[in-house]
Amino acid sequence: MFFKRAEIHQSQIEAQKATAELQIEISNKVGYQVYNVGDKDFAAGIDFVKKLEDQADYDFISANIKYQDKDELVFKPYKIIKSGSNKFGVVGITSIPKKPIPGVKITDPAEALNSVLKMIEPKTDYILLLAATNTTDENNLFGIEGPLEIQPDIICFGRTYRFSRSLNYTNNSYKALCGNGGKYLGLITAELTDKSMPLRDISKTKYNLNFVEKRLAAYRKNAGDQVLEEYYSEKKNILNVIKSLKNQKVKYESELEKLINPLDYSLVELDKEIPDDKEVLKAVNEHKAYLKESGLIKTITKKSVRTKKNN
Repeated sequence: MFFKRAEIHQSQIEAQKATAELQIEISNKVGYQVYNVGDKDFAAGIDFVKKLEDQADYDFISANIKYQDKDELVFKPYKIIKSGSNKFGVVGITSIPKKPIPGVKITDPAEALNSVLKMIEPKTDYILLLAATNTTDENNLFGIEGPLEIQPDIICFGRTYRFSRSLNYTNNSYKALCGNGGKYLGLITAELTDKSMPLRDISKTKYNLNFVEKRLAAYRKNAGDQVLEEYYSEKKNILNVIKSLKNQKVKYESELEKLINPLDYSLVELDKEIPDDKEVLKAVNEHKAYLKESGLIKTITKKSVRTKKNN
C-alpha cells in the first residue's frame, strides 16, 4: 500500500514518506481493521514502517517477517475480528523477495502458515488469508498438492497486477485476485447463519441473473406497455428465447433464495462514478499544498494517493 517499489531514489524518499503517512491518515478515516505488510513496505526502512504502525488505528500483521538479528516476528501474525456471533481469523503472509531487506528476514511462507493456521483454527469460525505473494507462491502454496495442512476459507491476493471478477474455488478455499494497481476494490460480503455449513459462492449466479434480467429488459423496452408474449406473438424464435430467459431467471432466483451461508464477491472500479469523500479530498489537497511549500512536489511525477473512500 505504501510504496510501489522495494527501493526508493534518495531524491524522492521524503515525499514518498510524507505520502505514506497521509495514507495512514486516510485509512484511519476509512476504518481499516488490519493491514498485511509486504516486502515493498520496507522501502524507507524498518524504523519508518514501525512509525507508520504506531500512527495507524489498526493492526499491522505478518506471519513470516522477522527481525534480522533475532527469531522474533516484527508484527503480530494474525488478528481475530468478531462480527456478530462469528470470529474471523485474519492472517498475513508475503513472499520472500529477490533482494534481502535491511533489518528483517522473510521466512518460508509455507512453514509460517502451517504454524499459525494450527494456532488459530480452534479459536475462529472462519480464516481469511491476506497474501502478498508472487505468482509462483500462489501456485505452489495454494494448489491442489500444496504444503498447507489447513486451508483458509478465503484467500485474497493483492501483490500482482492480476485481478478476478469472480471467486475461484480450489482446494477448499475461495480465492480472490484483487490486483495491486489501486484501480479496483475487491468486495467480499457474506450472510453467515449456520457455522456447521460451508460457504457457498453466489457471485457467478448473481452475474448470470443480472445478465438474464438485462436481456429481458431489452425486450421489454421494445415492447413498451405490451405484454412480451403479445408483442412478439408472430416471432416464435424470440418467444422461445424469452421463455428460456424467464425460466433461467426463476432458476437463479430460487438458487439464491435457498442457499445457506451465501458468499458474494464483486470487483468495484474506482472511477469517476464513485464520488470523492470530502474529508479525504481535503486531506489530499492539504498534503499536496504541503509538498509544494516544502519543495518536495517536484519529486512526484504521478498522483500517488487515491481520494476515493474505499469502504
